[in-house]
Amino acid sequence: MHYLNTSFLTRVIGLLIFILPGAAFATAQIPDDLVIDGKRHAIFTEPLRLYLENNKQAAEILRKEISNTCSASWRGYRGFWQITDNKLYLIKLEVDPCDNQPDLIPLSKLFPDSKGPVHAHWFSGKLIIPQGKMVEYVHMGYGSKYESYLVISIEQGKITASKIVKNRPDH
Repeated sequence: MHYLNTSFLTRVIGLLIFILPGAAFATAQIPDDLVIDGKRHAIFTEPLRLYLENNKQAAEILRKEISNTCSASWRGYRGFWQITDNKLYLIKLEVDPCDNQPDLIPLSKLFPDSKGPVHAHWFSGKLIIPQGKMVEYVHMGYGSKYESYLVISIEQGKITASKIVKNRPDH
């Protein structure tokens, strides 16, 4: 009778344990929405993330509102943004975006001094907005590739520059 090499079997099981959790996160994500001049765009940036990282109380409140995560929304929420007067605003926030009818969370829960829209003064970075046709689908995060990208640079919630680029920019 032949016996399996337990050392080999242990290594295979260890490798599967290491690989499979990553595979569970290998899903394209539901992006936030941004309205510019009345037109909706997907954004491959998560402006609310920095606020939540720096405001643990708001992060905990949001975490308690999320009841159903899915592989297409690791974070469990979806932000809706708007650019008005060259400033970035959060206009609404939904939790459980994979549900057929996601719940809206009142912005005043995370921003007690505001009912909304909320000026994103905490955000400095680049908004990455895919433009044109998708040229390559990537089943991971925001990895799909598009014909071009609108890149909007923001400092403390205010637009400082914008440009269209052909290659996907780094965040």
